[in-house]
Amino acid sequence: MESMLSLSCERFSARKFTAEPVSQEDLEYIMKCVRMAPSACNKQPWRWLVVRSEAAKKQLQACYDREWFRTAPLYIVGLMNVKENWVRKYDNYPHGAIDVAIAAEHLCLAVLDGLLLLSVSHHLAKLQTILAELGRDERRNLGCVLS
Repeated sequence: MESMLSLSCERFSARKFTAEPVSQEDLEYIMKCVRMAPSACNKQPWRWLVVRSEAAKKQLQACYDREWFRTAPLYIVGLMNVKENWVRKYDNYPHGAIDVAIAAEHLCLAVLDGLLLLSVSHHLAKLQTILAELGRDERRNLGCVLS
């Protein structure tokens, strides 16, 4: 078993991907690791969209026009449920963004198991306009996009 420090030292933001698709078995392993992430009061206020279709990938690529981003074999979009996340009582602070970030880090660490290269992109302001087509409803805000 690898230590947290060694996993942290190995983690990097990829700027190039191979054309090899991510297998269903690898994707299931990654998402199981995400599912095991802790969340406040175990609310798990997230939804993860796996984007593989060329049409949906092009929509994301239009929001973040970087050559390396276009080469990713898939994207995983993390959405935060703003209506069902735990809210701290004394200051009404919603923990959904923290919970999604913790789950995204679980995803990053699962990927380090040799499955695929990874880059986290959070500069997708334009993405909010296309999330409805990818499965967003009024309860969910963009949490992260991983490729």
